[in-house]
Formats: sequence, C-alpha cells, structure tokens
Amino acid sequence: MKRVLVVGFLCLAIPLATSAYDTPKGIHWGMSKEQVMSIEGKNGLESITEDSVMYKRSSYGKPAFVGYGFRANKLFAMIIFWRDEEPDFGDLKRLMENRYGTGIASPQYDDLYLWQTPGLDITLGDLEDGMVIRYDYTGKE
Repeated sequence: MKRVLVVGFLCLAIPLATSAYDTPKGIHWGMSKEQVMSIEGKNGLESITEDSVMYKRSSYGKPAFVGYGFRANKLFAMIIFWRDEEPDFGDLKRLMENRYGTGIASPQYDDLYLWQTPGLDITLGDLEDGMVIRYDYTGKE
C-alpha cells in the first residue's frame, strides 16, 4: 500500500556517477550552485531558489525532475522525482540492493527504504504522488 510522505528536499550520491540519474561529468559534492548550473546548463531548467536548482530530465527512460540542494552554497544533496511515468519500483530496489546491499525498511511507510554508506545516505520511496530517489551527502567517508 502506498502512503503519502513529504520529502524534505533534494539530495545526491558520492560519487555522483553512482546515482540513477547520469549526472554530467564534473559535478561533485561541495560545488557551488553557480558551478553546478554552469555544467548542467539552462536546458530544462525548471526552478532556482536560494538553496536549490531543479531541472526537467530523464532517468531510467522516464521523464523526471532532478534537483540539487545546497547548504552554505555547497552541493550536499540530489533528488530524482518521477511523477507521471514511473520506472518499476522493484527494479530500482533490486538495483540499489545490488549496489548497496539490503536496505533498511521504514517502520512507518510501505515501499520506503534507506541505505547508508560511507559518505552517503540514499532513500528510495514509492509515494502516493510519485517515486523518489534521494541522495544525501553526509561527509562521513
């Protein structure tokens, strides 16, 4: 059963190449918002705030929103959110398990899992209004 979960904000992987979204070459943790935007470009730019940048992109062959989160103007997070067309949740979960091992299931929500690695927390959730993968850089390498 799907439940509603409010996803706080954006998040990203270490290295970024391990994320479901194939981030452009050169983007890495700690970059400024301006540096990320200069690499990502203006194509598909959806929104800009003081601490985030959101793009319309594609991930796993489906339209998605890809957002970058900044703290003190340093990249610390990335989120991939599918709303209208979602990839198969089971396939994504298996991919994460193959890459990061068995995830920790949420005791409060169905289809919400957490993986913790050195330097990175990854959340995968199949929500009522879409599917999300969130990458949080923890700096614990």
